[in-house]
Amino acid sequence: MFGFFESKEVKKVKSHLRYLASLAKIDGHVDEAEMNLLYQVADKNGIKPNVVRSIVSNPRSVEIEIPDNNAERFYQLFDIVQLMLADGIIHDSELDYCVEMAKKLGFRKAIVGVLVNKIARGVRDGVDREDIKKESEAFMIFESEVKPEIMDESEKEVESEPKDESERESEPESESEDESVSLNEGEEESEEEEVEGEGKSGND
Repeated sequence: MFGFFESKEVKKVKSHLRYLASLAKIDGHVDEAEMNLLYQVADKNGIKPNVVRSIVSNPRSVEIEIPDNNAERFYQLFDIVQLMLADGIIHDSELDYCVEMAKKLGFRKAIVGVLVNKIARGVRDGVDREDIKKESEAFMIFESEVKPEIMDESEKEVESEPKDESERESEPESESEDESVSLNEGEEESEEEEVEGEGKSGND
């Protein structure tokens, strides 16, 4: 009722809580650790617990607000990955959601898996968020013409209309390696070296 009078910052926080809630519910229930993390995100942004419970009950009741700078995009992705790890169990659907959200936030598709892995490893090791952000700067590359967007799990299931054969023939093949993500540290390190090499060659 009073949403019209909310500031843009409050709307962005509620939007962030919306897709955090969608992730928390993706395995069919919201764990206590996940709920506590939602309360923490809300509290540091001045959002009351009853508002959080309302959003968890009906995530799609909240209007979507897009992050308008790269720092906010990283912090939102950080919270998403942290929530994925909150209950100590990583479901494939949760990992897929994190990767998909990284893409929707505008991160370059070729590096979203590495970035999610890097954040996850930092969270598990107790590394400070700002330190993780600094270490991840080489991977914080955004698509040049991608408009970031947010979607929850129910929206993700909506399929687009079939395309004509001519359109399919003109589309480039997708990079299958971008779709698979592993939290194996050995794989991550080799991928990091490859991405950093790309960055260096691009600067020469």
